[in-house]
Amino acid sequence: MKYVWPILLGIFRTIYFSYSLWCILFPVAVLGIAYSLWTGCFPTLSATREVAWFVGMALLVLAIAIVVEVFVRKTKLDPNVWQSAFMSWFGTLRWFRSSTPAPMVKVGLPSRYLVENPASYRLTGKGMREILSRLQPGDILLRAYDGYVDGSFIKLSSQCSQRGYRRGWFTHAALFVGTLGGQDRANVPIDFRDKEGYFDEGPQMVIHSMAKGVHTEDILTWCRCDYMAVFRVKPQITWAKNVDIATKTGQGPRPSEELTTRLKLSMRSKASIDRAEAIEAARLSALEKIGEPYDFECVVTDKFHRFSCAELVYYCYRSIHDALGLQASQHALYPLGMLSRYWAIMKRLTVTPDDFCDLGKTGHLEVVWIDPVSSSTLGVKATIKYP
Repeated sequence: MKYVWPILLGIFRTIYFSYSLWCILFPVAVLGIAYSLWTGCFPTLSATREVAWFVGMALLVLAIAIVVEVFVRKTKLDPNVWQSAFMSWFGTLRWFRSSTPAPMVKVGLPSRYLVENPASYRLTGKGMREILSRLQPGDILLRAYDGYVDGSFIKLSSQCSQRGYRRGWFTHAALFVGTLGGQDRANVPIDFRDKEGYFDEGPQMVIHSMAKGVHTEDILTWCRCDYMAVFRVKPQITWAKNVDIATKTGQGPRPSEELTTRLKLSMRSKASIDRAEAIEAARLSALEKIGEPYDFECVVTDKFHRFSCAELVYYCYRSIHDALGLQASQHALYPLGMLSRYWAIMKRLTVTPDDFCDLGKTGHLEVVWIDPVSSSTLGVKATIKYP
């Protein structure tokens, strides 16, 4: 058994490396096959053999290098370094299987893949406890993840400006509404009051928009993420300039419309309103929009009949847009990021989660909590001190 472990280590680690490399190069291989079919230029049998021999020798060298590297890094406390290296690595492999990958896609094709050492969420239990102890209804929540493909595209979107592309950070936004009970059900559209997965009661709930539309979710489910920040409207909301009292929704009058209009009139006459009033309007607005579809085009309109995550929060706080310094602005997707800061596509008028983070930077919103990585990366620190 002495030599079994280095052999297993070299073989299986090399196999997994080949699998990982194939996942990365798969698009290139597809393009190569398509090009060969299009042009009729296929490699000869001798050329294929030469490539196969080269790849085989490269993998053999890699396997030997893996075994040698583990041996070099051994310690006196490890009697069988290859066994411990293989078994500890093997224990990190996780087999993901999905028989119903995405109900919204309407195509139930199964998928399976193997991941080495999938990292858990960066947000720790300690961080969650701090967040739960500080949250208040009306707080704006932002979060982000490592590794998600759609998140990478969101981070390639930013405001159009003379500076060109500015890398995004947060990829999702929500409104924390606190306790939801039976008394709130009357404010939910009748078609979604009892529809599973859209309105759930609980002591600490958020309302946000994802692929299935606007719905409620428990704060603990929301907190399963890598990066997170919490922002809060200031106690006194000050009027800065003329605000448009008219509010267009494309639908009939709702209770939140009356409240929103009253708050705008109040700001015009008194120059400020209390935070509690704005939060009441935002909470009611969110409940009224449960079940509305997701806005995959991410374009702000005056109809407010579909919402991206940031658009929903933007809509809910429409009564104090001017006081917050929050307006929809020109955004675009910068496909190459910093490699080409000025090549942009898909220009549109919208808001993104990072726009709310910017309000925390400028002092228009209070920063209740932010994880250490986001804080150091963005230069944003909590402005509310807790014991």
